[in-house]
Amino acid sequence: MAIIYNKIITLIGVVSFIFGTVFGTTLPVAQNQLKITPSEIIKSEIIYEQIKDNSDNVASGQYSALYKYAGQEIPLSVDEIKRTNNTRIFKTGNKYTVQVYAGDVFYNKAGKWYAINSATTTIRNFNAQINPQPPLLARLFKNGLLGNIFAVSTSTYGGKGDGWCETNTNTSWANVHATTTCNGSQSTSVINEFYSLSNVTTYKIARSAIPFPTGVSSIDGIPANATITSSTLYLYINAKTNGDNDGDDFTVVIASTTQASTTVFVAEDYDQIGSELSPVEGSQRIDITNATTSFYSQYILNTSGLSAIKKIGEASTCGTQTGWTCLGLREGHDVINSAIVTGGGFVINRLKYNSANNTIATSTPYLSITYTVPAAGTVSCSVDNSSTAFGTLTTGAITASSLDVTASSSCTYSAGCTLTVMDAGSGSNPGLWNSTSSAIIGSSNASYAASSTLVAGTVGYGVRATTTTAGSGGTLGIAARYNTGLTGGLLGSAQDVGGVSITAITLASSTATYDGREITVTHKAAIASDTPGGNYNDTITYGCTGN
Repeated sequence: MAIIYNKIITLIGVVSFIFGTVFGTTLPVAQNQLKITPSEIIKSEIIYEQIKDNSDNVASGQYSALYKYAGQEIPLSVDEIKRTNNTRIFKTGNKYTVQVYAGDVFYNKAGKWYAINSATTTIRNFNAQINPQPPLLARLFKNGLLGNIFAVSTSTYGGKGDGWCETNTNTSWANVHATTTCNGSQSTSVINEFYSLSNVTTYKIARSAIPFPTGVSSIDGIPANATITSSTLYLYINAKTNGDNDGDDFTVVIASTTQASTTVFVAEDYDQIGSELSPVEGSQRIDITNATTSFYSQYILNTSGLSAIKKIGEASTCGTQTGWTCLGLREGHDVINSAIVTGGGFVINRLKYNSANNTIATSTPYLSITYTVPAAGTVSCSVDNSSTAFGTLTTGAITASSLDVTASSSCTYSAGCTLTVMDAGSGSNPGLWNSTSSAIIGSSNASYAASSTLVAGTVGYGVRATTTTAGSGGTLGIAARYNTGLTGGLLGSAQDVGGVSITAITLASSTATYDGREITVTHKAAIASDTPGGNYNDTITYGCTGN
């Protein structure tokens, strides 16, 4: 859940209010005073609210200034291990639960967390109290001597893509249900809603969407390797109406909406809240009768709903950014495409819930997700000998070093571990290096082949490996270039060796956890008649990593 950033908008309007005192005369001031001082405002934005008549028709609308400020302190809970502006993460045993809110609900100040409270006032009142005019200028503006001015710029809080929209009225249920756009959209409302409606012979439908940033941020997102076990969507019910209590009067979460943006909900998103026919239901159905106002309704996500939750790096079905969980809400008649009863007057099945813009932080929609992550793996490895020697190499023999090396390893990574081998060589090529004469016995041969069969009198050097019966759990598989267990040996000869490399390459690997497994490594070398005399050395490093 990414921390949402601010963006700047400019509001253009006519200032027709007066703030301040001019020449001892008190001028009229807006009644809706701010609840806090301007310096205490965290964020602000302009919102639009519809005003409807008794038949649910839009009679008018109004713009207001919504501002946010720090409210009650909310300390971290005992099992709360992390908090951001819009998430809380809890841990119990090996289970994590993250609560992802649709908007910012927490504010950190001097190391303490507070609930973000909101309030509204008129735009004129807000601007007047944020940027009061000097008394003399106020007098001049009142008298019209300087004409109209522009309202001040304010910061607007972005990143809340929840919203709702309703269709135009139509006499055909099929037309309303199949329409692709709605009659405007509400992306800044403090209350969202969704419904099915009839009025004598006409119909309307409203749908809603709520995207959650469950995997957007590496700070509080669900890890890519997490296993999600359960999830619940919490909606704080503001109001409900159940005019057609026919058994299809339910509400349900729609899994995976496809709106174009995660920051704003538009009219064209109406047909993106699941498919028109048989949308994928992501939760249990909750009858409107059973919804309780002024309380959270809990939608428990089913398998389809859980699959809609996106972890870090996973592609989203809405917007353009990865890690967004895109959920929708529809009423039962809309879901099953069955016209709500009509002919008897105004009938509506509707649920209203507090949006991410609501003025009470503790009633913001949120998605609670429980998941587990694999325990961090460990791997260890060691060798029983720190040095071995070839003694004197002659052209008439293939020589094995005086001691084999047994590498022991234990691994708790669920995907297993890999043992590697790397040599120093000359620094640029692998092999036994004679720094005095700048000569090298190449590995596995003069051409540095991956593997070869050593022949007395021909330059070559390498290793071969085999497993032992020691240990338990998953088994180690020797890399083909070193594996003496292959039919007939590496290349069918006891003198087959695999070349080492100046970069770490796989010696053996497993696909599961294991304990105390061992590999025995034999080192062999041969020289030619023209190989310069002197001391030849190599440093071989055996390592291990988790898969």
